[in-house]
Amino acid sequence: MKQCLPVEAREQHPANLSRDRTGWHGGALHLDLLFSEMSGTKAATMSRSSLQEKRLRFFERGNKHCPICLTKFTEPDVRAGEVVTLEHAPQESVGGKPACLTCFQCNTGPATRVIDQALARFYRAQEEGGYPITVEGDGKRPYTIHPKHYDIGKDRIRIRTRRDVVGKSHGPLTLRQTEPLLDAILLGLLKSAYLMVFSLLGATGYRYAQGEAVTSIREQLLSPEKELFRPLVAFTDTANTEHAVLLWTEYQCWAVKIRTDLVILPPGGSIDRYRRLAEALEPPLTLGSTVQWTAPKFGGSPIHGKKSDALKTKHLFGASLPNPRQDYVVVYEEADMVAVLPVSGL
Repeated sequence: MKQCLPVEAREQHPANLSRDRTGWHGGALHLDLLFSEMSGTKAATMSRSSLQEKRLRFFERGNKHCPICLTKFTEPDVRAGEVVTLEHAPQESVGGKPACLTCFQCNTGPATRVIDQALARFYRAQEEGGYPITVEGDGKRPYTIHPKHYDIGKDRIRIRTRRDVVGKSHGPLTLRQTEPLLDAILLGLLKSAYLMVFSLLGATGYRYAQGEAVTSIREQLLSPEKELFRPLVAFTDTANTEHAVLLWTEYQCWAVKIRTDLVILPPGGSIDRYRRLAEALEPPLTLGSTVQWTAPKFGGSPIHGKKSDALKTKHLFGASLPNPRQDYVVVYEEADMVAVLPVSGL
């Protein structure tokens, strides 16, 4: 992991929007529709059945409350899939995979949709070279220019498009470029990072979720219009865009990597502990010793128990180790409880 820059310094890294992928492939249209009419119901049924099995699998592993609002799930609700949803972390449009169960409101509610869409637009923008520009005026219907068709200079914008659209314009034109709010992007990153850590912790994640510092994170996600918790986010110049959860052993905190962004989360405990951590971590950041997990999903739960029984020479929480040569790392510590995960390559 290379050095990091604060997210506020993103002006140096232009954000871009994804390419338009709409349109039919001529000649295959009738065949596709005919196949859809014959097999659509069966395919939809198979898809619903598969999603139900995934939801039940998470539920049976202990994912029985929403990790954000802590609403309790019931098995009938999990089967129905109307108020209990399969959440991707990070979100699916960013390349995330199903990680845990959340309630419908916390997954697709109006407030959540705003921050999820902001993050999706931001990353699509990074891939394509700029946000689209909407051109209005001269009595014409507004139209959109894709980033690949314009260049922004120091004192002018050069648009490469059809002459019959722009070349015959005689009146003033208004150009609009709408970017997602930085706060919405940061909250989108915070939500994804929190759910990735929660999923890694499994059932222990509920104890993590109820700590003072993490409760502040959940309250912020439930009320995105308020400023309750300022996410600690840094930008890395690494070319590796793989999502991962890292345990930063030097500071005993979480560093969640989402594409080229790094979100720092508290290890648990009080909000003051997190504030002290934020003060200590001044950009540019250089990650030292870390332990990493990629694509965490609920169910790879750590082993947990009392600190007094946690790590003994040949025993873990009073029980014989399944593999004496296996290395274990503490992933959560609070009061008299500690949780560890087996790792390799330490």
